Amino acid sequence: MPKLTKSFRGVPDGAIYPVEYAAGDDCPAELVAAATSLGALDKEAPTLTPGQQFVAGKAADVIASLDGQTDVDLLKQAREAEAGASNSRSTVLAAIDAAIEKLGGGQG
Repeated sequence: MPKLTKSFRGVPDGAIYPVEYAAGDDCPAELVAAATSLGALDKEAPTLTPGQQFVAGKAADVIASLDGQTDVDLLKQAREAEAGASNSRSTVLAAIDAAIEKLGGGQG
């Protein structure tokens, strides 16, 4: 869910009365349009699906277990390849495979 950038008052689905949300709170999906129109929602913040949240959590676990700058460099390379619009899928996969190989996981 996107995060609110300032306090916001709205009526979520199933509620009768308005609820006060503070800056930093998750914005319920049904209130995103209203919060955006009032300037209470960061338009730059990405909205992650549950699957994307799971992957982000796993990535954080991997990063926390790194042992050295080489591992970090390989993951940065994979991230840059993923983010770069000019990179092909094979470039991304090659960078990820190199990181997996270095981390001892072999190729799957």
